[in-house]
Amino acid sequence: MQKPFFSIIIPAYNLENYIAAALQSVLVQTFQDFEIIIVDDGSSDETVSIIQSFHDPRIRLVSQVNGGVSRARNAGMKKAVGAYIAFMDGDDYWYPEHLELAADFFNRHPEILAYANRYMRDELAAIPPRPPSYPESIRRLGIRGVLFMNSSSVILNSFLASRLPPPGKKRCPMGKTACTGHGACGGQA
Repeated sequence: MQKPFFSIIIPAYNLENYIAAALQSVLVQTFQDFEIIIVDDGSSDETVSIIQSFHDPRIRLVSQVNGGVSRARNAGMKKAVGAYIAFMDGDDYWYPEHLELAADFFNRHPEILAYANRYMRDELAAIPPRPPSYPESIRRLGIRGVLFMNSSSVILNSFLASRLPPPGKKRCPMGKTACTGHGACGGQA
């Protein structure tokens, strides 16, 4: 079986009122080459049963004891096999062309390892306009250079994601898994 273009990681904790809409927004994407990894972070409501009501072979459910959203995302990344890892919060939704725009971008710029979309019209990148989601004063700040970005718009090349240090462990900026005393990171051999 061929690896999917995207692995979509969705952490979920007590999201019974939102998870169905989030999943549906992924399933109706105009770009369909993906797997969905939902990490239930110890929900005590009906989140899991709602996820299980979706019968799509691309959906995988991983359950863990509650450890927080970062731990859930990391658990999902460990299961991911796609060329790119897309993050989506379980109470968010994507516009139908979200993955298509990202796939087109990565196909045109394979040297780029990360992508994020702030859902505002960008004349240079020809990103289609979307309904404003922030008050006018905040939109003006974004246009001036303050980037308002949601984690649900971030997509990483899987190579980059695999090079991130495990939680609680610093990675030496020289690319070493343990400092060898070169001094660049202040560590000692």
